Amino acid sequence: DAGAHGGTDDTLHGAQVEEEPAEEGDGGGMMLERVRLSDAAARAQMPGGNSDVLAYYRHAAERGDVNAQVAMGQLHFYGIRGAERDAQRAATYLHAAADGSAASPAAQALLGQMYLQGNGVKQNNETAYDYFNKAAAQGNAAGQNGMGFMLMNGLGPTKKKEFKLALRYFKNAAEQGYTLAQVNLASMYFTGAGVERNYG
Repeated sequence: DAGAHGGTDDTLHGAQVEEEPAEEGDGGGMMLERVRLSDAAARAQMPGGNSDVLAYYRHAAERGDVNAQVAMGQLHFYGIRGAERDAQRAATYLHAAADGSAASPAAQALLGQMYLQGNGVKQNNETAYDYFNKAAAQGNAAGQNGMGFMLMNGLGPTKKKEFKLALRYFKNAAEQGYTLAQVNLASMYFTGAGVERNYG
């Protein structure tokens, strides 16, 4: 059952933290993807401190830049780089990025997490599944991991634990080097959840 293989353990589900991998859990104990704002191009365009970073991304997001909308969603979700921690505001930016014509799989995966947790939005497994599914269909590892988690725990449309399908999603994400999917995959083999137990 879900409890047997860590249904609420930070290391067994959620999206991989990209920066500062120290404990970063919310409510349901899930770890979420964090935006990287320290690359050379961003630093070249934003020579000032956190307020400049925030102002740059806010301006770009308001002009419809999908990457900036994702960044603003992540900044507000975590309350980093001078952004107020505000999951509802994060959801607004992420919806703009996930539901528009450019449909960002990173935004979709993070929204899947938020709906699964009920963090900043009303908890809804169907909506979480829908966003994870959209992200996974575009090859997003966090979305694939989210799909695997929901299917492994009977949170998908059938309400049944679909271990074989979960295994496939975890494998796809793990092959991309997605650490939490690798942990989930190992957990399935270690516990024998829908697969033959294998400690090797």
